[in-house]
Amino acid sequence: YRAKANGKNSYQIYSSSLNINSFKQFYLERDLKKSIESDQLVVYFQPRVDSGTGKIVSAEALVRWEHPVWGLVSPVEFIPLAEETGYIIEIGDWVLDQVCQNITKWKQQNLEVVPISVNISAQRFLRSDWKGKLGTILENNNINPSLIEIEITETTMIKHEEAVKLAIKYIKSLGVKIALDDFGTGYSSITYLKDYPIDTIKIDQSFIKHIAKTNNVETIIKSLIFLAKGLNMNVVAEGVETIEQLSFLRQQECKEIQGYIFSKPVPEKTFRNLLKKMVLKPTFNSDTATFPNRRRYYRINLLFPLSSQMTLTSILGNSVELGSTEVLIEDIGPGGIRFLSTIHLPVRPDIIYQFKTTIMGDNVTLS
Repeated sequence: YRAKANGKNSYQIYSSSLNINSFKQFYLERDLKKSIESDQLVVYFQPRVDSGTGKIVSAEALVRWEHPVWGLVSPVEFIPLAEETGYIIEIGDWVLDQVCQNITKWKQQNLEVVPISVNISAQRFLRSDWKGKLGTILENNNINPSLIEIEITETTMIKHEEAVKLAIKYIKSLGVKIALDDFGTGYSSITYLKDYPIDTIKIDQSFIKHIAKTNNVETIIKSLIFLAKGLNMNVVAEGVETIEQLSFLRQQECKEIQGYIFSKPVPEKTFRNLLKKMVLKPTFNSDTATFPNRRRYYRINLLFPLSSQMTLTSILGNSVELGSTEVLIEDIGPGGIRFLSTIHLPVRPDIIYQFKTTIMGDNVTLS
């Protein structure tokens, strides 16, 4: 099924000797359908601010999964699983309902409410009940439709053009706004601007990260902003992280900014506090902050990373037998190791990892 989903001329390998990544995927796929009823999903909000004033003018709703074993699971990991299993429809409906409930709550607290954008999967538009569901959610929460923006990706349009065209027409008739996400990453973006009544285009962060680095990309961004203005559309730059990027976008009069330079995605309570402030100042990346060394033992910083095979031997007190995954050890000592992995892993006492490596010709095993 995964090979079919990836298109023609592809194959996927299945092996009964699972590695950690496959084991985690199995866990997530098994538990995903229980995530809503178990109150494990949570909505985060990332502000979109006016590029000139820093005032919050909108926000994007983003779903997170607080898994009891694997911790906070990134959407990059579980959204493809949800798409594959069809559970993305229930998740999308739940997020939209949560957003509407929060808007109602903010109004009751006399906060200045801003429009919230919600990502909707193409699969939703293929179900016959989606119109009724959208209307019911808006009506039950007594929401002004103009406070909701539906984000659709270009991939969605390519795969289900007729269904999406009819859906957008209906959504607009309700007074809900439409945003085209990841704009510029596909081949037909400009065609969609001509054929669809889109309110907002969001310039993908793959372009933004090249600002002040690549002249060709800067020219493309200038053209996209100019195009949006000419079509009387709002334009949002996604993934803005540096002062150089912000300065360039201000010079081009890009209307809205979304990115870590103003705020990362935050829980509802934190976003409520941001709404009380309403104006955000750009901040530098704080990832370089230093923390006091509380280690009991000295660690040797390796000149070159040390290759190691890692496996998981016990989870929640249960022994497991899995294949190994290659990781790179950066430092090592009696008290622990620092390693690099492509897998997002929780660090907790009831999960035991085992590392096997070779040091000066001796095989070493660490748990």
